[in-house]
Amino acid sequence: MRSSPLSIKKRKELIVTLLDETARIIEPEIIRYTRTLNRDLQKIIDYGLKPKGNRERPLLVRLSCEAVGGKFVDIVPSAVAVELFHFSTLILDDIFDNAPRRGGVKSVFKAYGTRYAIIIAELINSFAFLALSDLYISLSGCSDRITEAIKLLKTAQRDLYYGQYLDLSFEHRESITEKQYFDMISKTTGFFISCVLQIGAILGSGQKEEIESLSKYGNALGKAFQIRDDIAEIIGDARIIGKQLGGDIKQGKMRLPLIKALSYSKGEDNKYLREIIRNKHNDKVNIMNCIKILIETGAVEYSKKIAHTFSLEAIAHVKSLSNTPAKHGLIAFAEVIGGLW
Repeated sequence: MRSSPLSIKKRKELIVTLLDETARIIEPEIIRYTRTLNRDLQKIIDYGLKPKGNRERPLLVRLSCEAVGGKFVDIVPSAVAVELFHFSTLILDDIFDNAPRRGGVKSVFKAYGTRYAIIIAELINSFAFLALSDLYISLSGCSDRITEAIKLLKTAQRDLYYGQYLDLSFEHRESITEKQYFDMISKTTGFFISCVLQIGAILGSGQKEEIESLSKYGNALGKAFQIRDDIAEIIGDARIIGKQLGGDIKQGKMRLPLIKALSYSKGEDNKYLREIIRNKHNDKVNIMNCIKILIETGAVEYSKKIAHTFSLEAIAHVKSLSNTPAKHGLIAFAEVIGGLW
């Protein structure tokens, strides 16, 4: 399916350019919103924000705003807010998952301890909502839209923790189905990315139909996002993803490749996978053997196709938007996410 006139190479180049542009705009604001008067505390905050990532979520705020005719320069604090909110959840995720590394460095809780990590996560979360509330000053006459954006981010926070509960409750359970997995990622990454798109469109003064289309785009894109990350933990480059390969498997997390491998595998391989899920034999050698089974059964390839399907679904939802550079950016973004292997 060809959804834009750009080649794969050009699509990737476009997204890299847009990410770089957006990062240059929000970096000074992230620094400004996260300053404190305590040097020791500031050191830990800065450490928590150190794995910068690609600033994909701020870019999505920008594109959704511009896709409905808004000006990104008017709503920059909202892009800062979603990025800070995202970082606060990552710090807590690492605690839940006992993840030793994030972005190539020690996780905050590994570097400074669990109690300090929780404090930093909560602080960064508070900075996010302070950034959003500043829009009441810069966007005069748009208080209803700002209130709606704040409510959306609060709702995302609620659903993310509900989804986190489901994720934890799924650990070491061989009976988890694809449907249950999709429901979980729809409530976590899917809903959060949907909120990011809605926030940009609402603050950009989008019409109801436009906001709805971007919301659906975001939910489908978020699911592609999550499956992409699940796959990266299996076949990615640990130096690039900044995490150890097989971390989810070691933790007993029921991700799509593992769920599918259980249905594809037979005999000893199936028994072996179930023992891994039950938290037996989860040393490095056995985790790598598990990854080999996931690849050889076709479960990883299947997961790639599902991620691609969600990216195509996302693209379909923005087809009706006005023909703007931002719309083409959204399409290119989904194409890159759905085919990043």
